[in-house]
Amino acid sequence: KGVGTAKITIKAATSDTYKAASKTVTIKVKKGSQTIKTKVTKKTYKASDLKKKAATFKIGATAKTSITYKVVSGKKYITVSKKGVVKVSKNAKKGTYKILVTAKETSKYNKKTKYITITIK
Repeated sequence: KGVGTAKITIKAATSDTYKAASKTVTIKVKKGSQTIKTKVTKKTYKASDLKKKAATFKIGATAKTSITYKVVSGKKYITVSKKGVVKVSKNAKKGTYKILVTAKETSKYNKKTKYITITIK
């Protein structure tokens, strides 16, 4: 019923042919692995297009546990909401920027991370 160790004992009763017997087996259940699925893994914009207006897109991430988002490079030009909506600011400079998507560790699942890359050319 979860992660951990369980002992199972199997017993056979005495019969006309066999003696009574029992066997105990220990089973270890580990945390499950998970994957993060996203609608977008990378996005590319032209710097000239960003001179006119900002750009937005939704990461669309799903996992077995709750998800958080964090801009790890380009905080001056990139923001991301709690719902995974990314805004690339107007006049953002050329470069490669990253957002870290994290699926939380729980009692049943391990933590998982994935990067979203935004390139401005």
